Amino acid sequence: MSIISNSLKRIKPSPTIAVTQKARELKAAGKDVIALGAGEPDFDTPDNIKKAAVKAIRKGDTKYTRLARVLEEWVGHFLKLKVTVTPLQSIENEDWQWHIGLDSDSSTILDDLYHQKDIPEIRLQQILCLFRLETEGGFIERMDGKPVYLALSQNPVGIINAKPQNLLANLPLQGN
Repeated sequence: MSIISNSLKRIKPSPTIAVTQKARELKAAGKDVIALGAGEPDFDTPDNIKKAAVKAIRKGDTKYTRLARVLEEWVGHFLKLKVTVTPLQSIENEDWQWHIGLDSDSSTILDDLYHQKDIPEIRLQQILCLFRLETEGGFIERMDGKPVYLALSQNPVGIINAKPQNLLANLPLQGN
């Protein structure tokens, strides 16, 4: 006789755990593997990264503005487009035209906000940061002079599954 409830039986095995287990098996078989499945590398953080982190903390460079600068550099490097990214507390724009989630959870939350759906507070609390991205050229005509809103969220269990490629692939660029 099973004492597991029917609702508990519906929970699927975690793909993260499956990937982590596969990495362990490959390592045991002598393969050279860097396991990132559980979101943590299986090696120590390099000293130069540790020093840079300590330097940033001591300098007080720990706010969302630093992430904004990283996003600006990311877009500039890969798309050769000068953008300005500004952290926001909320999106208050009746002419909101475009948004990009920097992870899958943000994508669906922003979609729901854009379509003015009711969103439970617990889901809104997943949003870690909001940004406004602007540029002086390079966007499609209907977006010329208008901002693109960005969000980064954690999933319901507190894990950030960032997909920075969303930013590069989904900007409203001319010629796309």
